[in-house]
Amino acid sequence: MKIIIPMVLIILVAIFLFSQSQDRSHQKIEGETEKLLNQLPQGSMTVISTEWEEVHGKTVHFPDLARLSEIDVLSVFKKHEITHLLLTSADIYPYLSIYGDSVSFVKTDENLGVFRYASQNPEINTNMLTEENNQLSSIYLVVGEPLTQLTSIICEFLSEDQIQRLPPEEIFFNKQSFVNEGLTCPYVIFIDSTSDNPFNWTLVCVPQSLRDSIGIRFYLLDEPSESFVSFNSFYIGDKYVKLWEVK
Repeated sequence: MKIIIPMVLIILVAIFLFSQSQDRSHQKIEGETEKLLNQLPQGSMTVISTEWEEVHGKTVHFPDLARLSEIDVLSVFKKHEITHLLLTSADIYPYLSIYGDSVSFVKTDENLGVFRYASQNPEINTNMLTEENNQLSSIYLVVGEPLTQLTSIICEFLSEDQIQRLPPEEIFFNKQSFVNEGLTCPYVIFIDSTSDNPFNWTLVCVPQSLRDSIGIRFYLLDEPSESFVSFNSFYIGDKYVKLWEVK
């Protein structure tokens, strides 16, 4: 019994310290968010989608905002006199498939390197094959020398009895867009290259149906807009925040 009591106390203290740390972290994020909102012009009305819905005052909670087109969003904003838009990666990435959980070097051929990117949650039911339950299993990236020179991308679709390999309709790499001609699959592949090493890259698979959504265009691809202008961007905790102003 003398051994059990100290162990119980240690566990209780650890739980208490962890909860205190969580509270301080939450308070810090709330404080930084409030500081951001206070930078906005007097009388601003800001829309947020899935993050910080508990923040009151100048904000309006707008779920699934990231899936709408710019035209749809703008019409709602004008109607309700909303002046700013705030999004984070938590608003965008749940709708996408991320390929980068497993990266392997396949081969070298004539000074070209081939890398295979896999996903723990691949894009499924792609309708690219005649059989049901097929999936975009892997994405192959072909790069030249230096390794930052992109040559091509091939998407591999698998089912029990079929394999098909096609390039995506569009590729975004180093803030440039590349459109493939001919037979393609209805995806946009965004390459998140935070270094010159392809093993550290992440490939984001965007279904063509979301290509023109405001989350993809503004947050992921940083495309210019006639109606919105970039206001600020920064990290709060582990979340990357982007804020736009209606022109």
